[in-house]
Amino acid sequence: MIKKISGYVDVPALDRANFERALPEHSRLTNAEPGCIFFEVIKSSNVEGRYIVNETFDDEAAYQAHVDRTQQTEWFEITRNIKRSYKTT
Repeated sequence: MIKKISGYVDVPALDRANFERALPEHSRLTNAEPGCIFFEVIKSSNVEGRYIVNETFDDEAAYQAHVDRTQQTEWFEITRNIKRSYKTT
């Protein structure tokens, strides 16, 4: 069953430079993962520091593999304390 995640993250001002620097590589690696159908993080035009997140994976296993992979990356360190507001379908 397809796993979709959508929502946003609000990145504190002090973390934005690192977030924006690491985002292209994180996106590239995620989109290359087996089971990733779609992955996009875009800057909100309405709320400063907010990034809109949309992810689609083949199934729960593909999503869990994504989570497991990212826990070994710089991205995990950069985003570990950023609050995520997601819904999953």
